[in-house]
Amino acid sequence: MRIAINIFPLQTQSRYRGIGAHIKGILRGLYELNTKHEFILICSKDNIPQELLREKPENFAVEYVDFSFGGYFDIIYNWLIKRKFAEKIISKTNPDVYFDSSFAEMWCPPLNPESRTVTWIYDLIFFKFPEYHAKNLKQKIKHLLWHKKLTNALKNYIITSSNFVKRELLTDYDLDDKKVFVVPLGVDQKFFEVNLDKAIENDIKQKYILYV
Repeated sequence: MRIAINIFPLQTQSRYRGIGAHIKGILRGLYELNTKHEFILICSKDNIPQELLREKPENFAVEYVDFSFGGYFDIIYNWLIKRKFAEKIISKTNPDVYFDSSFAEMWCPPLNPESRTVTWIYDLIFFKFPEYHAKNLKQKIKHLLWHKKLTNALKNYIITSSNFVKRELLTDYDLDDKKVFVVPLGVDQKFFEVNLDKAIENDIKQKYILYV
């Protein structure tokens, strides 16, 4: 199987956010699986994640979007332009599966409107509390785009990270239970390598208030 993965979020400020950590985790997990599948990583020539690409196994190839620009362009146009160049790579490599980040998909239509999709939904807070997320015109437009994205996503398969969100989806949108799958988020191994007692003794020299 040939799988193409869009890693644009690792080349923007998103690399410091959840989607960046998510894609890094996916790539490192795939690296360790040592499968015989063929992978194609699609990225631009801006801020290339060199360390991550140096680690890739031999069955991972890299295709560069032949376009580069500064950060002064509007971010929506950045994604739209890069997406058009990504389409050329998709057409050339003809993958069986194409993985795109939710951020890019929010602003851009699917590469093939007729194709089946699997969408990962972390939570529905954006839809349940619009009064906090759609206060001005720009936010309201974004909210409408997200509603359209959710409507399209619900026609196909959904992955979510908790049974709570699955129950919300089934209740609020009357979905087929067999089309919603729960895949809990993973935990980085480094969290198990800390000697908590020693860390507290060495690093905490003053009183703290734990707030959760």
